[in-house]
Amino acid sequence: MTAAVALAVGVTLPAPAQAAGYVGESILRSRLTKQCLDSNFAGQVYTLPCSARGTNDHQIWEPLLQLRSGPGGPAYDIVALKNKATKMCLAFVYSGSRIKTTSECSDANSALDPEWYAQGTGWRDVVFYQWHGNPSRKWTLFTDVSGAVYSQITGNYQNEHWQFDW
Repeated sequence: MTAAVALAVGVTLPAPAQAAGYVGESILRSRLTKQCLDSNFAGQVYTLPCSARGTNDHQIWEPLLQLRSGPGGPAYDIVALKNKATKMCLAFVYSGSRIKTTSECSDANSALDPEWYAQGTGWRDVVFYQWHGNPSRKWTLFTDVSGAVYSQITGNYQNEHWQFDW
């Protein structure tokens, strides 16, 4: 497995209350804009105001555990983020460092990577990032007030923090 979606944490993240399986499925809400990660069948990814619970499967995501590793216990998890409505996974597109969804959820290739590192104090404050071949630079899943979702080199901005929970 090349660059997988990973969850890099110093502690094991607790699962949301409604979780089933690894951590279950829920919304991914930007901690800055309070909008929810959304996608369509064309592979586009963006944020929109969060829909009422149970009314919009395009805003429901499920982390799929790919790998658990770390010295002395789980230091990180590698996960893919699968959308409930489209059944596609969030991917980092190497060309232009863009974000889209893809039907391939477990393998990276030369064009895109559906595997992310996720780092945080818990699922209520998590940052998803890629190394993009350079371990000194983290490319994070980033959003802004326009609703755009893209990858940007981390600056520890609020725009890169997400909440996986209702």
